[in-house]
Amino acid sequence: MHRTELKQIFVEITDLDNESSDLNMLEALANNAVYVLSKMQKSENINERAISGQVLTDMLHTLNKELIWAKEEEIPLEKHNWFIKAKKQILEDMKALFE
Repeated sequence: MHRTELKQIFVEITDLDNESSDLNMLEALANNAVYVLSKMQKSENINERAISGQVLTDMLHTLNKELIWAKEEEIPLEKHNWFIKAKKQILEDMKALFE
């Protein structure tokens, strides 16, 4: 069930228009993924707990680095570049869930 939710969030992040630089939507989707991953930490399945723990750690790192930098950037082109980097890194972080 959790992987289905995470796959849907992954698809929604993938579908975010790169030209939009919609940081608020990217952050909301990433926070939804963090919430689901934190629920997975309570799983009886040791493998599920391990993979969700690693992805959760990676995503929190990305949220606290690339996404914050994107939100703080004032130059529109640089803000857009940080949006692209953050989106790419979040998707990369989540890929481990589906391998």
